[in-house]
Amino acid sequence: MSRALTGSGWLRAAVGWALLALLTAFASVAHAGSRHAIVIGSNLGDAGEEQLQYAESDAVRFAEVMTKLGGVAHEDLILLTATDASSVQSAIASLRDRIAAAPESDSVLFIYYSGHADSNALHLRGTRLPFTTLRELARTAGAEMTVFVVDACRSGGITRVKGGRPTVPFDLGGEDHLVAEGIAIMTSSAASEDAQESDRLRGGIFTHHLVNGLAGAADASRDDLVTLSEAYRYAYSQTLRATVDAPVLQHPTFELALRGRQELVLTRLDAASGYARVVFDVPGHYLVFGRFGSERGVAAELDAIAGTELLLAPGTYLVQRRTLDGVGERSLTLALGEEQRIGSHDLSPLPFRETVRRGIALPEVVFSGGLGFELSGPVMANLGPSWLGYVSGQWDMRNLAVQLRFRAGGGTHDNAGLAITTVLVGIDLTALHAFDLTHGLALGLGLRVGADWLHQTFTTTGDAPARDQLVARVAPLGRIEWALFENGSLGLDIGADIYALQSATHGGIAATVAPFVGLGFSVRW
Repeated sequence: MSRALTGSGWLRAAVGWALLALLTAFASVAHAGSRHAIVIGSNLGDAGEEQLQYAESDAVRFAEVMTKLGGVAHEDLILLTATDASSVQSAIASLRDRIAAAPESDSVLFIYYSGHADSNALHLRGTRLPFTTLRELARTAGAEMTVFVVDACRSGGITRVKGGRPTVPFDLGGEDHLVAEGIAIMTSSAASEDAQESDRLRGGIFTHHLVNGLAGAADASRDDLVTLSEAYRYAYSQTLRATVDAPVLQHPTFELALRGRQELVLTRLDAASGYARVVFDVPGHYLVFGRFGSERGVAAELDAIAGTELLLAPGTYLVQRRTLDGVGERSLTLALGEEQRIGSHDLSPLPFRETVRRGIALPEVVFSGGLGFELSGPVMANLGPSWLGYVSGQWDMRNLAVQLRFRAGGGTHDNAGLAITTVLVGIDLTALHAFDLTHGLALGLGLRVGADWLHQTFTTTGDAPARDQLVARVAPLGRIEWALFENGSLGLDIGADIYALQSATHGGIAATVAPFVGLGFSVRW
């Protein structure tokens, strides 16, 4: 179901939210009755539609959470991937006898779909399953409650829109059947929007957050039960947040008719079901990274309040908490049935520049101010070294750092009865690319260009007027950076300035090379 929220649509949405609030506040909850599920994922749609990457794996994730936490026995769940319309129809029909033979009343049928669709049908490997047929099959299956979850639509980039070409948005046709009791429809986007999948999340954005919600993140009441309304509210808010900067803002939709029935519990947070439990004691935005084969990917992303719980499969994870002030992280190894808590002191703060280079900083460009000193070789032949001090500002981005410096200093040199005093004032700009070697230690390579005003005075027995000139310089450099604490670092620069200046003996432009070493301290602002 996807319907633009204009006019009466806004009224229906307001009524829907009010109903959800009432259900959560006043309804008792139950996890009774037989449960059955048809879970469908298809990366391929019609000919010419872009092949999706994660529709089938999304179906597997939804099936797993429903069998482990949703009360659906393995023999009562049918998982269909890379399938066609006739196979789906046969699978739904095959559940009729099982639903009818179930000893419990109050049966529930879940139908989940991830893939391509339009306003009339699911697109399944070159075949189509009309929504009218899907609804009729669900009705005749005999369940007292049917829950449709549809994550479908069109095409994109880093966030990929689910599908390939513009078409009329899909619609499960709620107007003609929601008058019946026991129907709930949850879709990944509104009528005028596309549903998107994300390479970073390795799945559909909506399904990713829905599954996280079913695994505990949506349990706002902290009763270890995730209800239909809690799951939708969580999936809605997280999908909306995740697509704020995406090509399309995505609003999941929800309609239901639960006449005469209690609020529906979707999952029970039972750690004995094959999961371990993580409790987030500190509110914030968290990412949990796990291993997917040889690669690390996002296993969960959530906005937690104090006490939010999440069930995860046993294994090793990296947990990050991201704020505007910085990023903290912790490695976590979970055993079956184990519970671990994440408090403020359990997360090690990351150096701010490392968070930028890893692409996890908020904001993505970070400014820091600094000061330091530099020992430079002679600007001209036969002169001595110069000591300089500088102040700097640096803008760090993921693949590049840009530093602006103002420097001043000088030196004296005695040469055959001639004392030379040099004063140097200059400005330069450095572009640097850094590589993190270990935690808190990085190596950078860059190029610096600048100009200096050079003032020289001479002390001698004869007449020697002062001399002024503007000199240009360019320098390749290397930098070793140590993070002293989260928002402060020390940098050692080594390089050589190549000066272009006017020759005092031959006229014209001469070049000199002046090696330098510098040490600076910077703090994030």
